[in-house]
Amino acid sequence: MKKFNLSILAAMLVFVFSVMDLSAQTRKSEQTKAWKQFQTAIARSDKTAVAVMIKFPFEASIVGSNLDYKIEMKADFIKNYALIFTKNRREIIVRGKYEPIADEDEFNFEMNDDSSGTHVFRFRKIGGAYYLVGTIGVG
Repeated sequence: MKKFNLSILAAMLVFVFSVMDLSAQTRKSEQTKAWKQFQTAIARSDKTAVAVMIKFPFEASIVGSNLDYKIEMKADFIKNYALIFTKNRREIIVRGKYEPIADEDEFNFEMNDDSSGTHVFRFRKIGGAYYLVGTIGVG
């Protein structure tokens, strides 16, 4: 009877770890897909496509300065697109790789823009899709 119980326990553990690994693989695949879609929209300067990938209100701040802003609506974002995503930032984003946050439905993209410092773009899974939820910069 003990061998049977140990066999069941071992099978259950294998199943649990397989499901956990599959979940991590699925999350990474979803994050990669979201990041590639974001990069493609940025590369094309497709303001509308980028706006669809943002959770509004969108907040951004530059640490150590008074350059904090909150964009409430898609129309405001599109109007200010060139200020947020300068040509240099767009080029960096298109070449960049995201960093997953371990065991979370979030990922970051960190970039160093020589003209304005380091920026971290935060993405979070909301309602089954990944959205850009904010950015923090150190200028």
